[in-house]
Amino acid sequence: MKNKYFTEEERIQLEGYLKANMPKREIAKNLDKSLKTIYNEIKRGTIALLNSDLIEYETYCADFAQSDFLEKQKNKGTQPKVLRDQELLTLIQHKLIKEQLSPDATIGTLRKEHPEKDIPCTTSLYYAIDKGYIPGVTNKNLPVKGLKKKRPIKRVKRKYQVKQCTSIENRPEEILDRQTFGHWEMDCVESLKSDQQCLLVLTERKTRDSIVFRMSRKNEASVIQCLDILERKYKHKFKKIFKTITMDNGAEFRNPAGIEKSLYTKKKRTATYYCHPYTACERGSNENYNRFIRRFIKKGEKIADLSLHYIKQVIDRINHYPRKILNYCCSAELFELELSKL
Repeated sequence: MKNKYFTEEERIQLEGYLKANMPKREIAKNLDKSLKTIYNEIKRGTIALLNSDLIEYETYCADFAQSDFLEKQKNKGTQPKVLRDQELLTLIQHKLIKEQLSPDATIGTLRKEHPEKDIPCTTSLYYAIDKGYIPGVTNKNLPVKGLKKKRPIKRVKRKYQVKQCTSIENRPEEILDRQTFGHWEMDCVESLKSDQQCLLVLTERKTRDSIVFRMSRKNEASVIQCLDILERKYKHKFKKIFKTITMDNGAEFRNPAGIEKSLYTKKKRTATYYCHPYTACERGSNENYNRFIRRFIKKGEKIADLSLHYIKQVIDRINHYPRKILNYCCSAELFELELSKL
C-alpha cells in the first residue's frame, strides 16, 4: 500500500518535477505514490497566476498546497498525535525505518528517551501507519504485525527418544518463573538440508540474551565443542552461569552426559533437561529468538555463505533490541548486569 499523504518536502519536490516537465508516471515512482494520488495532489494544489504579459495561467504551487492541507486538517478536528508534532513524527520515522524497530519497540523507547513528549500508544501508531500518516512507512516495513496467542504449556507424558535423559517434567519448578539467572534453552537453526552448517543458539531464560555459534556440522561432537569453548571462557563461573540447559530431542543433543561433562572436574558442569517431542513452546524464549534470527537470515539462505562478521552483527543487533517484556531494556545489558553480580 503506497502512502497517499504528502509531506511539505514532497510537495516542494513535486513542484520541481512539474517545472522540469517530468512525466507523471516517473514522478509517482520517485515519490513512491500511486499515479492517481499524484493527479489528485496536482488538482488540489493548482492555482491561477498572471504572467508578465498579464495573461492568466495555471500552475502547481507547493506553498499553496501545504497551506490548504494544514487548513483542512484544522477543520477536520483533533489531529493524530503524530501529525501534531513534526519532531515526534521525524523520531518515529527514524526508529521505524533506520533502526528497523517494531511500532511497539518504537513507542517504548521514545517514552524512555523523551518523557517530556506526548507519545501515542502502540495501537495509535499502527492506525497511523495503516492510514499512511507516517511518510515512507507502510505495513510492508513492519517485521511482524500483531501478536500470536500464547499457547498454554501442556504437560503430557510421552516416551523420550533420547536415552538416559532427564525429562522437563523433573526440572525444578522455580525455573518456570524466570526469576533466577542461569537457566538456558538450546536449539539449532538450519538453512538448507544440503547445507551442513547451522547455528547453535543458547538463550538465557531470565534476560533473554543469547549466545550463538556457527557449527560446521550438526552433530553431538559440535554441540559439546561449543559448550567446551564456553567453559574455557568462563572457567569456574561456568556452573553459575549455565545452571541448567533445556533442549529438544534432536539428534545433535542425544549425548546428555557429554554436554554435562566438565573439562576441569569430575562433577557435572550443568544439568540438562529434555522437552516433550514436538513441543517447541516449552522452549519459548529460544523459539522467539530463532524467529528473530529469521528476519535477517531467511530460510533457504545458506549459512555457509554468511561471514562470521555478518552473523555477529545480526546477533549483536538482536541482543541490543529493546523489548517490551524487559521494560524496553535490551537483553545484552541485563545479561552483563547479571554477570557483574557473580
